[in-house]
Amino acid sequence: MPFTGSAPSKVYTRTDGVRTGAAVNVTADGLGVNNTAALADARENDMATAISSLWLRDGGNQPSADLPLNTFKFTGMGAGSARTDSVRLGQIQDGNLIYAEAGGTANAITLTTSPTFSPSEGTMILFFAEADNSSTTTVALNGGSALALQVGGSACAGGEVNDGQAHIIMHDGTQWQLVNPYWSALITRASLGLATSDSPQFTAINLGHASDTTITRVSAGVIAVEGSNVLLASGLGSVTQAYDAELAAFAGLTSAADKIGYFTGSGTMGTTDFTSTARSILDDTSVGAVRTTLGVGTGDSPQFTAIELGNASDTTISRSGAGRLAVEGKDALLKGVTDTLTTGYNAAESDAGTKSSGTFTPDPASGNFQKAVNGGAHTLAPPATTCSIVVQYTNNGSAGAVTTSGFTRVTGAFTTTSGDDFMCYIIRNNGFSHLNIVALQ
Repeated sequence: MPFTGSAPSKVYTRTDGVRTGAAVNVTADGLGVNNTAALADARENDMATAISSLWLRDGGNQPSADLPLNTFKFTGMGAGSARTDSVRLGQIQDGNLIYAEAGGTANAITLTTSPTFSPSEGTMILFFAEADNSSTTTVALNGGSALALQVGGSACAGGEVNDGQAHIIMHDGTQWQLVNPYWSALITRASLGLATSDSPQFTAINLGHASDTTITRVSAGVIAVEGSNVLLASGLGSVTQAYDAELAAFAGLTSAADKIGYFTGSGTMGTTDFTSTARSILDDTSVGAVRTTLGVGTGDSPQFTAIELGNASDTTISRSGAGRLAVEGKDALLKGVTDTLTTGYNAAESDAGTKSSGTFTPDPASGNFQKAVNGGAHTLAPPATTCSIVVQYTNNGSAGAVTTSGFTRVTGAFTTTSGDDFMCYIIRNNGFSHLNIVALQ
């Protein structure tokens, strides 16, 4: 019996002409029906009918209707080479079906596709030109007839096909039409309806359409836009300055008393105060005149009676004598200048911390008055530079022996008794050093 059901679920059921199903023979045997040659022929004829309806992979039995693939696809196909073949997706993506290799001459172009075919109405071909055409042009596809190449319904005149440019042509049933001509070669004075003089001549130019901006000639070297004369770059009577963004920025300023314009960026300007004091300096014609205006004297170096740091209520530095300065009215000691102290100074001690090991070398950069705690055995050494330092030592519960090293002379001694205090006077001068240890209990 044939396949039953409907696509995509047709099925084949076995039969012996009377019984059907997967157990045809068992059913016949159960009914006592002999396995005769007639029954065998019926079953084999049924299978032959079913097999004859199959699509053979060698093409020996072909489909008789459309074959829906139920969302599946053909894979592993060979590239189509004839018009009746299927194509692979890659052939479409690569443009193989419409791309042709160009040959021939500039005005007699030959094109070859792979696979080859003959053109018909609507056939479209893409190719890269090998030369510039110069007159009427023909195209022959795949060894076929040389057919005229037209542009806009007319034969080529030359300049429409450009060497190295990609061109598209379509067959209209009779000849080829060039879809994308090399337009720059077609734009001529004649095609625009212009005069044939060296320069095209216009009475007026409309930008846009007839109702838009119109440019006209006013006189020799002068033009007008919508009836208003235009500033030109040079040499045109009283109209000599071209438009400039910097001038436009300057023209955009709003003038006011005691204001001056300045650039805030490229093509932008702003205004700032321009006081009478500033103007009194700008009109000076020499450095000396500027000093006089500022009241700083006329010597080689500017001269000031006093200098105020900050504003008028802040610290003032002034001259108190030859080579002497005063800060807020009090004389200042200057480095390298011999002077006499006239008052006393307070000092703060620097905490050197607990010394329990290693070597303690007092540094005058930490202060001339220092304190330290003896928290374990350690060594006391003299400073590295000329100075005078006082170090106050106090023993804690872990006090250890203090060893001195490097002093020229040591007077007095330390103890290790917890709570004992010592004043150590250290002087270093001309490479000699003296440590004077004074117990304070």
